[in-house]
Amino acid sequence: IALGVQLLQACRRSDDSMTTFINAGSYWQFASDGTPDPNSVYAAMKQAFQAILGYYARRRGIAAATVILFDVYGDGDWRNKLIPQLIHAAQRSEPMATTPGEQQLDLVYAGDVVDALLAAERRMLDAVRFDHPLWSADSGRRVTLRQLVALIEQTVGRRIPVQWGARPYPPGQIMAPVSTLPRVPQWTARTPLEDGLRRVWQALCERNSR
Repeated sequence: IALGVQLLQACRRSDDSMTTFINAGSYWQFASDGTPDPNSVYAAMKQAFQAILGYYARRRGIAAATVILFDVYGDGDWRNKLIPQLIHAAQRSEPMATTPGEQQLDLVYAGDVVDALLAAERRMLDAVRFDHPLWSADSGRRVTLRQLVALIEQTVGRRIPVQWGARPYPPGQIMAPVSTLPRVPQWTARTPLEDGLRRVWQALCERNSR
């Protein structure tokens, strides 16, 4: 939060009229109906900075917007997140303990997220009001964890030995991501989930062959 405030102060002092501030929020900040309800300290800090950004936009004339991100994935992602874990379990035929798998996921390819942030910037450059809009960078498609596993199995041609229900849902588990926020203007996710999964699979295979 402190770094973000320092950047906002720098924007305020800037003489460049083209300066914009695009903040990346998280769907973890919201209940399914769109009510602010952070499910973790991480999400609470996102929510707190969003409030600070709103102050700078409305009271200090900063052209700013918050783009809410969902489950971002991609073939160059170094993080050990859900999709790489599932693919590795398929490659090695290793059992993977999971929740019962009924939670919905909104998976957005990393390249599409970049396009969403750039679209938000373009819109703010054209803005005549500084009211800190809140936009969603969702894919428009929800799948449960069970459906995702089935899609990955189809992509890699291997079964994933998932142990359904071996883990409980964690505290604050979001079963259905927020769907009431307006989408980033003039932006739509272009990468179908099946294509994105195929790219991740191919990238992991190439990396393992080196």
